[in-house]
Parts: sequence; structure tokens; C-alpha cells
Amino acid sequence: NVGASATSYNGNLMGDIDSFGQETGPADQTSSSTAKQPGGDLLDDLDSILGMPPPVTSTAPPTVSAPSVPQQQQQPAKKADPFSGLGLDSLGFSMGTSGAKASVPSQPAPHTTAAGSFMDVFSPTPGPSQSRTITAYSNPDVRVDFAVTSRADGVDIDASFHSQKTLTDFILEAAVPKYLRLTLEPATSPTVQPDATVTQKLTVTQTTEPAKPIMMKLRIRYVSDGVPMEELTTVNNIPTA
Repeated sequence: NVGASATSYNGNLMGDIDSFGQETGPADQTSSSTAKQPGGDLLDDLDSILGMPPPVTSTAPPTVSAPSVPQQQQQPAKKADPFSGLGLDSLGFSMGTSGAKASVPSQPAPHTTAAGSFMDVFSPTPGPSQSRTITAYSNPDVRVDFAVTSRADGVDIDASFHSQKTLTDFILEAAVPKYLRLTLEPATSPTVQPDATVTQKLTVTQTTEPAKPIMMKLRIRYVSDGVPMEELTTVNNIPTA
């Protein structure tokens, strides 16, 4: 009875349709269980899509302030060595310093007895050393003379500059081997004239024992007829006795 079958059918129509031609089974729960729930961090989602690692937040260590160090007092600039470009340092030379010679404290005079005074009559007292003059340098413009007086530990030099015409901005600079100490006093004038002699005192002291030969390198600068001039020379004939 077709009509009876139709009226008496109480099955699940949608289930029968699904079961037609395929097996009925429980729905796959994997995709729904692993799907990421909305509401997460949008930046994290973008980073995961682009393949970038998530940002790592690090806590910076606390900054420790060190005590401030007082700034050292600025030292005055040293005077440039005029012989620095001549390679004199590698040859063992050092430039002389300008200024007056350091004063030596005076020693008390020894006590003299009557007998000592009587014996002094028979022992002659050595007289002062006599100076010897040499020509340290000479050219058509200028002549430099050294009057050398010997001492127990070195020599005193009275330099004099002579010219037949006027020389301006005259400067004498000197360097000696490192076993000597050289002191230069300022010249009496920066202008050398035919009728006036300019002088300058140099003091050379031995710093080693036994005493070694005294030699000196000179740089002489001046202006002649408006033209700057510069002369270099070595003086190795300075007498020591």
C-alpha cells in the first residue's frame, strides 16, 4: 500500500539523504578544535602570518651612576721644538731651554785660622778662567762669535752677533747632546746693526762622569733686506779647558 507506506514512515529524511551513497559518521572535530578563537592580539597574528618571531621583551638592568671624576686642570701647551723636523732627537740631541740660569744656594765660607792665612802666602790662589773666543758661524750677512769660559762642570758662552747691515727678527736657537744641559738667556736685542753688537748668554752643563766633548747645533734666523733667512750649522770646536 503506497499510501500507507508514505503515511507510516517516521524516519529521519535528512539522515537518509546523507546516508545515501556514503557512510554516516561523526563530524570531524579536529578543525573546529584547533581553530584559533577570535579576540587574540592582532599584532601577534600578523607576526605569525609573516613568519616573524614574536617580540621578546627584556627588562633593562638598573642604571648605576658612577661618581663624577673632577676634570684635571688643563696643562699649558708645550713650546714646539724648532729642531723637531731635523731628526736631532734620533741623533741624541735636545733643544736648549730659554731663561736665566738657576741660582745655586751659597755655601758658608770656611773658617780661616791664622795659620791657614800664613800658609796661603806660599800657595798661590788660582785665578779666574780666561775666556777663549771662536767663530761659531759666519756668512756674508752675519758672524757669530763664542767667548767660552770653562767651569768645573761645563762652560759659559757669551755669544755676540756682528753684521755690516741691519738684520731684524734675529733669533739664535741651539741644541746639544742629551748628556749636556743647555740654558739660553734672551738676546739683548732682536735687531743686529753695524754699529751695535747684540749678545746672548748660553750655559752648558755636563750631566755625566767623566765629562764628554761639548758640541752644539745652531739655527740662526733673521730678516735681511726684507727676505727671511735661516742658517743651520754644527759647532764642535768648543773649548772645555
